[in-house]
Amino acid sequence: MIHIYTIAYNFPDLIDLQSISFNRYINNKFAFTVIDNSIDKTISNQIQDKCKKYNLCYEYSENKTPHSPEFFGWSHINGLNYFLKNKLINHNEDDVLLLLEDRK
Repeated sequence: MIHIYTIAYNFPDLIDLQSISFNRYINNKFAFTVIDNSIDKTISNQIQDKCKKYNLCYEYSENKTPHSPEFFGWSHINGLNYFLKNKLINHNEDDVLLLLEDRK
């Protein structure tokens, strides 16, 4: 099975494009999970709404990274660590994993 994970941080509209594209172009069975790594409650709510709209798996990765230039990139590290500890280590070796990250 194909497992697609996206780390959503600041661009919830990308979930629309991803979900529509995956359903249109992937012919095999797949699961699409959105890992919410946002530090903004409004954006986090938008990410949850997108997951409900497309019936996607939603997981929240608590991100305590301060929003400051000196911590630039740490939120991405937090999201990747969540993926590594919770998904990559526990996957079935016959599965295909795809990890995406939103960028704006």
